[in-house]
Amino acid sequence: MAPHITADRLLDAAAEVFGARGYHDARVSEIARAAGVAQGTVYLYFESKERLYEAVLERFAEAVRGVAARIRWDDIRSTVDLRDRFADLYTATFELCARNRGVAGLVLGGPPVGRSSEIRARLIRDTERISTAYLEAGAASGLLRPLSAAPIARAIVGLLVHTATWTIVTEGRTSDLCRLAEELLDFELYGLVAPSQLPPGDAPSAAAGEAPAATALHSPEV
Repeated sequence: MAPHITADRLLDAAAEVFGARGYHDARVSEIARAAGVAQGTVYLYFESKERLYEAVLERFAEAVRGVAARIRWDDIRSTVDLRDRFADLYTATFELCARNRGVAGLVLGGPPVGRSSEIRARLIRDTERISTAYLEAGAASGLLRPLSAAPIARAIVGLLVHTATWTIVTEGRTSDLCRLAEELLDFELYGLVAPSQLPPGDAPSAAAGEAPAATALHSPEV
């Protein structure tokens, strides 16, 4: 069997075992059995249990980045485009977490093991930087308000990370994730106040192509 196929099989098995048991209760022998290989084979590809664990977390983080790279800001020419594209993107991100609840929980809130804290911190920094770039690009295009990008980006990322951690990983929500994504996105775009209650001139104007608040988690560049 080709080496990369064996490595992928080991990572799949490790994700299943680490996701179910966590790092400390997982055994390399169990991972080897789940992969259908001898225990010694594991160490041909990963020098230690810790390195294997880090590889599992890195693979999930890269999957999140892969979802993030699906769209380009140049494809967004109206607030309708913006809402549709980001609703799809948020949904895909939540579905990725739902399919990998155990590993998602380890990446987003697991105990510090090896480089796990670094992997988590880098992913958060990446998404905050990406979000900031999107807010700035949106403001430059006239679709988003020119707000202070960095703190707003941090708030947006925090909202999505918290939703993934608690609603999906901890509470186990795996259905109707599109609706969840749309509700969060509508909150980011339109806030909490009913349009009829806004002061004159502050209500959203779809006809004018204006978005009253800003939203951006993902960018094609990390």
